[in-house]
Amino acid sequence: MLNFVIGRLLQAVIVLMLLTLLVFSLLRLVPGDPVLQILGPYADRETMEELREQLGFNQPVPEQYATWLGKVVRGDLGESIISRQSVTETLKWRIPVTAQIALGAWAVSMVIGLPAGIIAALNRNRWPDYLSSVFAVAGIAMPSFWLAIMLILIFSVHFHVVPTSGFVSPATDFWRSMRLSILPWFVAGIGGAALLMRQTRSALLEVLGQDYIRTAKAKGLAERVVIMRHAMKNAMIPVLTIVGLGVGNLLAGTLIVEFVFGIPGMGRLLIESLLSHDYPVIQGIVLVVGICVVMSTLLVDIAYGWLDPRIRFT
Repeated sequence: MLNFVIGRLLQAVIVLMLLTLLVFSLLRLVPGDPVLQILGPYADRETMEELREQLGFNQPVPEQYATWLGKVVRGDLGESIISRQSVTETLKWRIPVTAQIALGAWAVSMVIGLPAGIIAALNRNRWPDYLSSVFAVAGIAMPSFWLAIMLILIFSVHFHVVPTSGFVSPATDFWRSMRLSILPWFVAGIGGAALLMRQTRSALLEVLGQDYIRTAKAKGLAERVVIMRHAMKNAMIPVLTIVGLGVGNLLAGTLIVEFVFGIPGMGRLLIESLLSHDYPVIQGIVLVVGICVVMSTLLVDIAYGWLDPRIRFT
């Protein structure tokens, strides 16, 4: 098992290196000049060249990447070229905001998706199954921004149940923080819940048709024991894939959610940085998100090895 984990860790490091290299290179191909964003279009050429040299943009791209990577290894993500603030310090208070929204959305997807999938599988071709299928199609088809606007109009503007937008830390005001987070959690998590429900239903139905399940039932085991002890463990292997991939989808979903609900997280910062060509901030955000996705995939791989020992040797 240790060799299995070490191998996956090495793969994770390689994936992160390739991700940062790809993003670093593609950003240099995006139209626009960050120097113009700072000085404006009427700055003289000499001033522009001086600032470009200070920022290191006059160096070849491979050299710029090597310099940036060397700083990252030492824990320095650089300095914003717009605000002149440390990227590390900027992300230090943005990450908890996005983490609160993403974790809440993940909890929503798990609480709704898993039970709905199990109920649908155990009631195949009956009304709970049909109702779950309608929910899955609607959850996948609805755009996040449209759902967010509709929920704001219904629960904030019309019924005044929750605030329209904003963010408060739970440490400052716990109940207001929860009220502000309910709609963003639901909007960001509903798509993942729909995908999880469909995958859970499909995997569980496949497992329930296996011979060992029929044998367990023939031995007189209770239905609950057969489902939870024998069926779910094998059905969870493909479900874990959706859970692992869902981390990336959740983080992408928070980008829209933070923008619509006015939440000062990494998603909103990423949009602002893209518009201003703030390369260091964009690279820092992509690195943090990449680490989260890679680590979630690593945990899913380890869970695979725990659920099915045969996977440890592949």
